[in-house]
Amino acid sequence: MSRKNSGLRSASMALALEPRLLFDGAGAVAVADGFDAGQGAYVEPPDSDHTPAADARPSEALEQGPGSETLLIIDARVADHQSLLADLPGNVTVRVIGVEESGIAVISEALAEGGDFDAVHIVSHGSAGALSLGSDAIRNDTLAGQSEALQGWAQHLAADADILLYGCDIAQGEAGQALVTELARLTGADIAASTNATGSAEQGGDWVLERQTGRIEAATLSGVGFAGLLVAPTLKDVAPADAPTSVGENTGGKVGEGIEISGTGSDVLTVTASVAKGTLSQTSFTGNAAAVQAWLASLTYSYSGISETGDSDRLSLSVVNITTGGTTTFTRDFAVAAENDAPTLTPPASGAGRLTVKEGGSVTFSAGTGNGTVGSPVNQINLGLVDLDNTRNQVIIKITSLPAHGLLKLNGNELAVGSTFAVSDINKLEYQHTGGEVLSTTTDAFLITVDDGAGGRLTNQQVTIDITAR
Repeated sequence: MSRKNSGLRSASMALALEPRLLFDGAGAVAVADGFDAGQGAYVEPPDSDHTPAADARPSEALEQGPGSETLLIIDARVADHQSLLADLPGNVTVRVIGVEESGIAVISEALAEGGDFDAVHIVSHGSAGALSLGSDAIRNDTLAGQSEALQGWAQHLAADADILLYGCDIAQGEAGQALVTELARLTGADIAASTNATGSAEQGGDWVLERQTGRIEAATLSGVGFAGLLVAPTLKDVAPADAPTSVGENTGGKVGEGIEISGTGSDVLTVTASVAKGTLSQTSFTGNAAAVQAWLASLTYSYSGISETGDSDRLSLSVVNITTGGTTTFTRDFAVAAENDAPTLTPPASGAGRLTVKEGGSVTFSAGTGNGTVGSPVNQINLGLVDLDNTRNQVIIKITSLPAHGLLKLNGNELAVGSTFAVSDINKLEYQHTGGEVLSTTTDAFLITVDDGAGGRLTNQQVTIDITAR
């Protein structure tokens, strides 16, 4: 088995090594009181006779036997992560994952460049059933898309290899249990993770990994010198059951109400928000948890598409704890309810669709086109009329004033103020010039109101016709 005596280093990350790191040489992970062994996890209590003293040399604590190889992965957002590095033995490969790096890809690369690793230690911020690694979030709902890469790790892990996840609450509850179980299945390794706060005892944490999926033989971190907690902000949807679940296609609405942030105290947070099919009133904000929640509650959404039957979108949030470096992602799906799109009227310019008639002559309007569906809006070129979601039979035109120098006829019958007809009949509408001699091009005009029958209405819109000399 090959051995690497020099650790991997991110090109953009210079690491200061401080002699503060200790590994717990007890061999097996300590098991907390109350751990439920009936869930299929292997339990082995720690052997206190083998726990190293507080001043033990890290190199002595990490010596696990000839040929053993260890990979230590640290997310760069862990505050003061340099304190988790020291004079490591030659069998320990270290990689710090940058914020914009794919943590899964980095680990895959490090494993492929090393030998058969006996242990992989991953230090990151976590929450129940989730951990953050660079740009990747690993959760139960992301594992399906990450499964191929995770299964690839098995090729570079020794038999009975251990993966130890250091992050607050990763293995907590049903979500945590499901996560570690599936990670064990995908990687083929024994997984250990914490069900409570991980980090400094002064902050209420510890370095005990209470839940395991098999026999954990790797030495474990004791975190001497690390003063923080590996906790990420927790976001929870607490909107009441009767809260609006959709926004309007045209009117939009608020999409961030009822999102609760906890686990941050007075820490400073930066939240970044995005959607896939529309726009948000704002996309980022910095403040404490209460201020962030207020900002989210005011966040409004506008849909960018056109939909006859409704659509859906997803609000995606990334919350970074500036104080501790912890990052959490959160998503909320919401419906976009279809709404009527009012007709629009853009009168064409002369020569670009506007009707032209010679002195004393007559001219008929062109037929309307389209079905009033997505991709096939109702269109009438001479009026510049467009309706996105109503049929030609539904869109009604009403004459509200008559031309000064001509007549309007429908099927040969003269129209008066108040006459109505559907756009589907507009090719039967005729303008007849009755004015006197025309010496140079002039115009005539009349007014119409357009009603789409679904609440959309345009009043007193002018229709202009060019009159030319004989």
